[in-house]
Amino acid sequence: PGSESLPVDHTASDLCLLQPVLEVEFFRSDRMATLRKSFADLCLSEVGIATPPRDSFDRWILERHLLPGALRLDPLIPARADPEKSPSLCRQLEENIPVRTKAGINAALSKRNLFKLCRNIMDMMHFFIAQGNIEREDPAAALVENAVDEAEKYCKDSSSDNMEGLDAKADDLRETCSPTLHNLIRPYVESMCIKLSQLAEEYASEVSEKEKQLTRNISVDPVEDGSSNR
Repeated sequence: PGSESLPVDHTASDLCLLQPVLEVEFFRSDRMATLRKSFADLCLSEVGIATPPRDSFDRWILERHLLPGALRLDPLIPARADPEKSPSLCRQLEENIPVRTKAGINAALSKRNLFKLCRNIMDMMHFFIAQGNIEREDPAAALVENAVDEAEKYCKDSSSDNMEGLDAKADDLRETCSPTLHNLIRPYVESMCIKLSQLAEEYASEVSEKEKQLTRNISVDPVEDGSSNR
């Protein structure tokens, strides 16, 4: 009867078909790990973020796959998608500029955090000035420099040992400087997103080609069924 299933004799040659799939998965895992490291490297080299925002890479992967019309070369590694520069990733990276610091648990830590924020902001401004993105005499640059100077003087004041006051000063400094820094860093953030998308497509293509190559090898290799020994 048609409802009965036919018995299947699993020979050693059948099991050999699983090996190429495993090889592809190892290669895919390696390419994904390389892409994740490249993301962290780009965050540091392109926009000065030493530690990528939490879950930002995984969110970017998901977004790329869900975009309509995305080129799907691989089930895991995203390929080309429009827009090439991810708006959500750009926004998430900008939110971490200038550097975010953890809330202080005492006045000493809050003071160190504020000094760290001041150094980070001025390092970024010096970079942008050196790159010609902004002139030192520009009102926006002067606004940032004055705000940092005021925060540093507040830190050095012997009476500034109030944790709440130091944390509030850090929030004010970030609020004052963020608009200028975001406008300056945005082209670098967008460039980084494009580079990441191009790397992902390159790795997805490599995995796809690897899979095709292994499939071709399987179809070419003869499968011995034991008939030659009869």
